[in-house]
Amino acid sequence: MRRWQRTFAVRLLLMIQSPAAVVAVAQEQVPISVTRYGFEPNQGQAISEVSFLARSPHYTVALYPDGSAVYLLEGTDDSRLRLEWINADVPATVSDGLLPSRTSYYRSQDPAGWRTNIPNFRTVVLRGLYPHIDLSYQIDQGALEYSLLLSPGADPRHVRARFSQPYHVSTDASGDLIIANGRSALRQKHLRAFQLQNGTPVPVSVAFHVSEDGIVALQLGRYDSRLPLMIEPARDSSSGFGAVGWDGQYAVASDAGGNIYLTGETPSLDLLRGSGAPSGTSAARDVLVTRIWNGSLQYTTILASSGTNSGRSIAVNASGTVYIAGVAGADDFPVTSDAVQTIFGGEQDAFVARLDPTGRLVYSTFLGGSSSDIASGIAVDRTDSIYVTGCTASSDFFTHADVPRHSKQGGLCNAFVVKMGALGTKISYSTLLGGEGNDFATGIAVDDQGNAVIAGFTDSIQFPVHNAFQSQNGGNGDAFVASLNPSGTAWNYVTYLGGSAADQANSITVDSAGAAYITVSNPVRDLSGYCRGTPGYKGWRLRCIYCKVD
Repeated sequence: MRRWQRTFAVRLLLMIQSPAAVVAVAQEQVPISVTRYGFEPNQGQAISEVSFLARSPHYTVALYPDGSAVYLLEGTDDSRLRLEWINADVPATVSDGLLPSRTSYYRSQDPAGWRTNIPNFRTVVLRGLYPHIDLSYQIDQGALEYSLLLSPGADPRHVRARFSQPYHVSTDASGDLIIANGRSALRQKHLRAFQLQNGTPVPVSVAFHVSEDGIVALQLGRYDSRLPLMIEPARDSSSGFGAVGWDGQYAVASDAGGNIYLTGETPSLDLLRGSGAPSGTSAARDVLVTRIWNGSLQYTTILASSGTNSGRSIAVNASGTVYIAGVAGADDFPVTSDAVQTIFGGEQDAFVARLDPTGRLVYSTFLGGSSSDIASGIAVDRTDSIYVTGCTASSDFFTHADVPRHSKQGGLCNAFVVKMGALGTKISYSTLLGGEGNDFATGIAVDDQGNAVIAGFTDSIQFPVHNAFQSQNGGNGDAFVASLNPSGTAWNYVTYLGGSAADQANSITVDSAGAAYITVSNPVRDLSGYCRGTPGYKGWRLRCIYCKVD
């Protein structure tokens, strides 16, 4: 089976050694491959009409007892696409090939409504979809595929399918089936067919045939109707959903055992109840957390509410405990009874959650005031204390008395930094950072001494710089980097980082020496001036190893 590859690309990486140097280096693309996606039986996580669910990088699929499938498509206004088998019989549905992965759903604050440890299967077989014809669904390369087994005496003319409007169905030059709505295109691989004669596979000509009214049928060459005929997707073309606009996964972490952890978004199963998202709006989404080892999914955990939710950052400790930060969109988000904030604050709240090594939710809390709050970065230190950063538009965001900044200064939002105890049940400190403009933090790291280092974006002219490498805003908004002391009472340094156009720091990490590495997107041409060793401010100096500007 081919591997689906996910690539994280970073344009520029900066290393800050306070107060010695700024070093620019390039970061290579990092592929993450997943070979197996499975089907989970509906155990109450979806509406009762659904029999199985499957998630891929491109969409979520719901299978129904009549053999039809509904795709929930990410990033599209027309969020539902239905595949229907015309005049099919009601088949006997059987799951096959138990996988090691499990799926858990957490919705609402009542554990009685949670559905956990749901098994995953490699295939779902529909026996008797048509007379003497079985169909099996599987996920390959992140796409839903189906194979047909025609027993002796089967009539292939019975096999007909249609896709819901407003999708247009056609075939391309390679014979692949293309289902498109003008914005996105679902590609299903062209077919191959064969029969076994004396143990030897004999190929049979087969192709999709699309009628003028969009009905998809099979076009077969000569074959022996006394023998079984297998029809399956070819293995020499790509599949998937293209031009979707976003792929739903925002952050990645790894542990010493080689496990990879991802968090992001997945379409809400609430979309199965209606006709899709209203035109011009985004489909509702839920928080997705997955663990992958050696190309295989180990678990999937969903944190859901009646609003739109998103996982924005992830961290993992040495024991495999996972920490997630992001956005909760409604008051029925699954916060636990020991949370530091159990009450939903406003339009949307930041959240912090902790999963045990099996993917079970053990802690979750809101963080926010009466307006909109977003957590975009999370880190843990050696004692498993939790550090969270993001932005708040709330004038009543909670802060401590002895921190550098207590109140929101201006603009739409200010950055925040919150430190929590290892269990998450106590806040050690909470402070804001910002000027008169818009300030938001996108990443956080903690060094061996307990200094919290954040990075993000500001367009404030009066940003509170301190011991700065760059003390003035370079142009239309700059990246910023700031280091907060272990007690949260003072900034070690706060600096702009940017040129004459817009620059934004997207993520940050630190090494054992306390050097901070920052990724910067949309770097401008004059940022390359750093590579010429231009003297900086307050004793900072510059040394360029390698600089790449796209």
